[in-house]
Amino acid sequence: MKRGSNSGFTLLEILVAVTVLAITFTAVFRLYGGTLRSLENSEKYARATVLAEGKMNELLTAEPFPPAPGEGTFDANPQFMWKTEVAEYTSPIGRQGMTQQGMERVITRKIGVSVSWNEESTPRTVTLETLKTTVEENR
Repeated sequence: MKRGSNSGFTLLEILVAVTVLAITFTAVFRLYGGTLRSLENSEKYARATVLAEGKMNELLTAEPFPPAPGEGTFDANPQFMWKTEVAEYTSPIGRQGMTQQGMERVITRKIGVSVSWNEESTPRTVTLETLKTTVEENR
């Protein structure tokens, strides 16, 4: 009696196919995990930037100006800490921009806001800086 043709897969072919699939799935899942971590990091940087912009707006509209430097945490986002700095600013070209007109003087201040948080035991920080010019009476 003649046997029919062998049209099935051998055990070796099946093992090779399963191994290739396992390697492929492992690579895909690693890429997917890395993408999720990057997405989470981006979301935290975006949140920190929005919080820093809000704190900067508070400083720019504070009365009386300039506000005192400070630090603290955000009530709604306690994992984020903020720190503010306000300092008189001198232009790189000197004090040519500082003018006195009668009983008033123009003062430029550098305002900085830093928002920081810990990401897997690594400190992260977003810093925003701006300049604000005010006219004050001479004393």
